[in-house]
Parts: sequence; C-alpha cells; structure tokens
Amino acid sequence: MTCTDDCSLLYGENYECNAGSCTCTPKRAPEDEEEEEDGTCTDDSDCSEGYICCPDTHVCVYQGPEALCGDGILTPPEQCEVGIDCPEGYECDDCMCYYYEIVQECGDGVREGTEECDGTDMGDCSEDDVCSEGCTCVSPPSLDCKVICGEMNLLTILGHGYETVEDCQEAASEGEEPCYTKCILAGFYRVDNIAGWDSCCCKKKEMFPCTDECTKCPECPEEYQD
Repeated sequence: MTCTDDCSLLYGENYECNAGSCTCTPKRAPEDEEEEEDGTCTDDSDCSEGYICCPDTHVCVYQGPEALCGDGILTPPEQCEVGIDCPEGYECDDCMCYYYEIVQECGDGVREGTEECDGTDMGDCSEDDVCSEGCTCVSPPSLDCKVICGEMNLLTILGHGYETVEDCQEAASEGEEPCYTKCILAGFYRVDNIAGWDSCCCKKKEMFPCTDECTKCPECPEEYQD
C-alpha cells in the first residue's frame, strides 16, 4: 500500500495516509497531536524520555505527567519554565517560547540591545566613563606624552595636566643664564571629550654662548621665535 492509494476507501474513514512512512495508518485523535514528537518509531527505545511508541501509528506519544506551567519542571509541551529560559532572542510566555525583536531607544534609561549604557544605567562601563548621547561608554582621554612629545621633537617631557598653553609655557620657562642666550621652545597638546581631558607639555632648550666678554649674544634660531 502506498500514499497514492485511497486509505479511507480501502480501510474505512478511520484510516489516513502517513506521508512519513507512505503507509495507511489509523487516524490520530486531535488532542493527541499536540503531545507527539516528530518522526516515527519501531519501539519505545526510539522515543525520548516520557514518550512511548504507539504500535498502531508508530509515532512517539507523550505518556508523562501533565504539564503544570510554573512548577519549575519542564514537561512537554512546555518550552520554558521557572528557572529554565528560552534560547536567546526568545521570551517565555505561559511556558512557551516566542521570538521577540528588541526595540532599543537610547535615552530612555533602560539599557537594551547593543547599548553599552543608557542614562544612569552604566552597564559594563568603567568607573570614570560617561554615557554618550549614542549610549556608548566614553572614557576620559589618556595621552602618551612620550609619543606626542617625540612627534613634536621636544624630548623634555614636563608631563600631563596643564590646562592651557600658557600654563605649559610658564612651566617651560627658566631664568637667565649669565653670558649665554638661552632658547626654549614649549609644546602643548590637549584632547577633550565628554568624560574629561588630558594634555601633554614638552620643551627643548639650547644654550648659545655670548662673545666679546659677554657683550655680544646671539639671537635664538627662528624655530624658537614662534
């Protein structure tokens, strides 16, 4: 007997064609269909725990205890339970898993989806971070003054924390040196963002001796006169 034959005509209205096995099998009661696993079986060993193989239909049918949503025990046809979550991207409703799409709204104070932070919910941001308008963690700038001063060819590093270029120039200045022209070039670099700021102050110095018993002192090279 194949699926092309009319099962109900040959065996009666209680038989139907089983597309999985291409044989005529007894029709299943509608209430049983919700408790069946996919696939066919030959004996109980082919079925999952809590199921038995029906000898008439060769389909695994659930025979375990009745499902009670909220008891913390995952019982078919339940897909989730108390303490037993749905896969990521799904939410549990009445012990069944339903797909949901996260709709995130930056600025509503609730960290969702790809948001690193939102309002006062700082998520995994560091202690000194600030949450940006785009709901990302922003850290205060941290400059490498050795690199920055090297790029400016000013190898004496005066350090961080100078607020203005005038503060840096004042820190770089030195007193007069008898019978020498002292030339000092200061360099200042600052970066600001919403979390704070950082700066680097550097300098270089050259000494040029005076002549004629210190009556003639050279001027500093042009690079120092900016």
